[in-house]
Amino acid sequence: DPRLVKQALEQRGIATPALRFGRGQTPRGGLPPPPSSPRRWLVKPLRSGGGHDVRPWHPGTAVPPGCYLQEVVDGMPVSAAFVAAGGRATLLGLSRILVGDGAFGAEGFRYCGNILTTVGDRPGSEDEALMSAAGDVAAVLAGAFGLVGVNGVDFMVHGGVPHPIEVN
Repeated sequence: DPRLVKQALEQRGIATPALRFGRGQTPRGGLPPPPSSPRRWLVKPLRSGGGHDVRPWHPGTAVPPGCYLQEVVDGMPVSAAFVAAGGRATLLGLSRILVGDGAFGAEGFRYCGNILTTVGDRPGSEDEALMSAAGDVAAVLAGAFGLVGVNGVDFMVHGGVPHPIEVN
């Protein structure tokens, strides 16, 4: 549930994109933003994966049943792999996510692969800070949801700050 993930992360001071839900989708959910909102939004299915059916939201249109809106965060898409058990997590590594790359037969927001990064090779670098922040997110998720086994969390990295957008 993206609302529960957002709540758990924000309670620990981790930046997350804004979410909006249409009427009837949640008793405490908000309505879509007004057409004049300066933010950009994506329509995301509640049950989907790999970027299937993710698309830009057009102001004034209804949120389809089974979908929600997630604020667009510009930046580089990154995925963190981690192992979790007993409320704890160990980060395995980060990779850059390939999205909508026509060279791989994808378009829009469709997932088409990952490329392992060199994060952590330079002590004191932005890469090391990103690795640390990703580890913090993994720890929060493992503790809040009792995750077990190999898991992943996808981010949009903007200004060196990871904004979690999805848990796998």
